[in-house]
Amino acid sequence: YREKLLSGVSDHMQRGISESPPVQSNRYRNIAIVTASAVALLFAANALMKNLPLVSQSNESKDNVSLRRFTIDLPKSMQFTTMGYRPVIISADGQRVIFNATIEGRTQLYSRSLDSLDVLPIKGTENATSDATISPDGAWIAFVDHTDRMLKKVPVSGGVPVELCDVDLLTGRKTIAWGTNGRIVFANSSYNGLMQVSSSGGTPEPLTFPENGEVHKHPAFLPDGITLLFTVGERGTTTRQSDRVAALSLESGEQKILMAGASPQATSGGHLIYYKNNALWAVAFDADRLEVKSESVAVAENVRYIWKAYYSVSDDGTLVYVLQSKFTKRSLVWVDRHGNEEVISIDPRPFIAPRVSPSGDQISVTIDDPSGSDLWLYSLTRGGSTRITYTESRETAAVWSPDGRYIYYGSNLVDDIFRAATDGTGIPEQLTDTATHQWPNSITPDGRQLIYDEFGTATKKDLAVLVLSDQPTSEYLLQTEFNERNGQVSPDGLWLAYESDRSGQTEIYVRPYPDIKSAVWQISSRGGRKPFWAKTGKEIFYWGPTDMMTVAIETQPEFVSGLPEALFDHQDKYALTNIPHFHVDPAGGRFIMVKKPSDESTLTDRIIVVQNWLDEVTQKVGAN
Repeated sequence: YREKLLSGVSDHMQRGISESPPVQSNRYRNIAIVTASAVALLFAANALMKNLPLVSQSNESKDNVSLRRFTIDLPKSMQFTTMGYRPVIISADGQRVIFNATIEGRTQLYSRSLDSLDVLPIKGTENATSDATISPDGAWIAFVDHTDRMLKKVPVSGGVPVELCDVDLLTGRKTIAWGTNGRIVFANSSYNGLMQVSSSGGTPEPLTFPENGEVHKHPAFLPDGITLLFTVGERGTTTRQSDRVAALSLESGEQKILMAGASPQATSGGHLIYYKNNALWAVAFDADRLEVKSESVAVAENVRYIWKAYYSVSDDGTLVYVLQSKFTKRSLVWVDRHGNEEVISIDPRPFIAPRVSPSGDQISVTIDDPSGSDLWLYSLTRGGSTRITYTESRETAAVWSPDGRYIYYGSNLVDDIFRAATDGTGIPEQLTDTATHQWPNSITPDGRQLIYDEFGTATKKDLAVLVLSDQPTSEYLLQTEFNERNGQVSPDGLWLAYESDRSGQTEIYVRPYPDIKSAVWQISSRGGRKPFWAKTGKEIFYWGPTDMMTVAIETQPEFVSGLPEALFDHQDKYALTNIPHFHVDPAGGRFIMVKKPSDESTLTDRIIVVQNWLDEVTQKVGAN
C-alpha cells in the first residue's frame, strides 16, 4: 500500500491539477470543504490586497476510499518560507485548525472550527510569534507574544490574553506543548533544557536537564499526560543529523533515548510519529516501558522542516503537514539608482545576503542548503568562487574588514561571531561565547570595532560593540526597552545609523559615534529598515515599505538630514529577510540585490491534509 500511496502523491504533484472528489458521507465532505475553506479564506484577504491569484486544490486517494487527502497550494504572498517558523496545528479532536499568518506585516493566529462557516482571527493574538499549542480540551490556545516576551493563553474564540510567564525569544527553540496534567512545557533560549509552567501561570521551572552541548526542543505530550516526548539536539546545529528522539516519564523521572530523529508526536492509537530524512516515520510505542515495539515505517515523505517538522496529528486520525519545497534559486543583480538591472554572470543559487568587498572586486554571499548554509566568495574579475565555511550550521551576515583580509560572520553553530580569512587559509576563529544570539552589522574604518546585534536579552534586540584585539572584548552600545538592530558606522567612523521601533514602527535613526547618548535623529518616515551609508557619507540608503529610499546627510557644521526620497520600487522583485539581501557598491551609484525568480510556480507552498490516516499506520506497524 505504501508504494501505491507514494505513487499517488507523485502522480498528483506531476499533474498539478486536482480532480473533484466523488461524493462521500456528509462528515467527510464537510471536513474536506471546511479544511480547504479555512486555508483559502485565510489567504484570500492577503491575496486580494496584493492582487495575487488565490489557488486552492484538493485531491483524494482512489486506492482506498477510507483515506482522503486534500492538497492546498498557497499563494506566493503567504509562503511559509517567508513567514518563518509557522507550523500548522490541528486540535486533538480534529475539529479545529490553527494558522499563524502575516497580513500586511501583522502576525496573528487564525482559527477555523468545523462547526462554523467562518475563518476568524483570534482576538488577543495580534502579536503571536513562534509556535502555538491548543489545550487538551480544545478550549484555549497558548502562544508567545513577541512584543512583551510573554507566554500567554486566550480562549479559542478569542479574548483578553492571560499572561502565564516571561520567556526568552530565540528563533528555532520557541516550541510549546500543553499536557492533560495542567502543565505547559516550552523551550527557552536562556536554558538548553525544557521549562514547565502551570497552565494557570506562575514561575517556570526546569523540567529536563541536558548534558553539556545538548539542547532539548520539540516537546509533545502523550495522551496520558504523564509521558513527554522531545528532541535532543546539539546546540546550534540546523541539519537534524545529530537529533535524537527521547521520552521522559513525569511520574518516575525515567528518561530514554529512543531513536535518531526529531519533532516527535504521539497518537491515541499507541504510535510514535517522528521526522527523519525529509519524511515522517511511525513506530508502535509502549509508554509504560518507554520502548519502541516495532520497526519504523515511512508514512509521509517530502515534509517541510524549518527548526521543526511542519506537521500535526489529531486523535481522530487526521494528519496535516507541509510539503518541503526546493530552496529557491535566485540571481545576483546590479541595480542602479533608477531601478535598471544588470544580471551578474553567476549561476542562480539560493543566495542570501550578498556583500561587496571594500575593493569592489569580490562578493561574499551565503548559499542556503538543507545540509547547511555556507559562505562563498565570488570574484567579479576572474569569475571563480571559493567556499569559506564547511559546517552544518548557517553562516551569514558577513562583514568585510576594511583591508579585505577577513570576513566576520554569524553562525548558529553556537549563535556567536566568527572570523575567517578571505584567502582560505587557516580555520575560522570564534570571537564571542555567550548564551545570546549575535549577528555582525558593520566595522569601523580602522578595523578595530565591530558593531553587532544581540538577541535573547532581557531588553529584546540590542546593539553591542566588539573590540577586536588579541583578546576581543564586548560591551552593550545601545540597550533600551525597544528593538535596535542593523547598526551601520559611517565611512568616517563618526556616526551610527540603525533601525529601531521606538516610535511604534521600525524607522531609521542616526546617533554620533562613539558618543551615542549625546543626540539622536530620526531620518526616515513611514517606516524603514536595513540602512547603509554611501561611500561619500553624504547619503543613507534604506529599505522602505515599497521603495529603496535615500536621505541626504550633512554633518558639518552640525548634523542635518534631508527629506526621504524614493529611488525605485522594490515590491515583489527582490528578496529580503532579517539579514539584508542587498548591499551598496563601494564604487557608488548601484546596489547588489538578490533577484526573485520570475517563475512563481517555484515559490508555491503546499499543505497536505490526510484523513483516516491512522488506520493505514496501524495496518503497517500495529498498535500497542
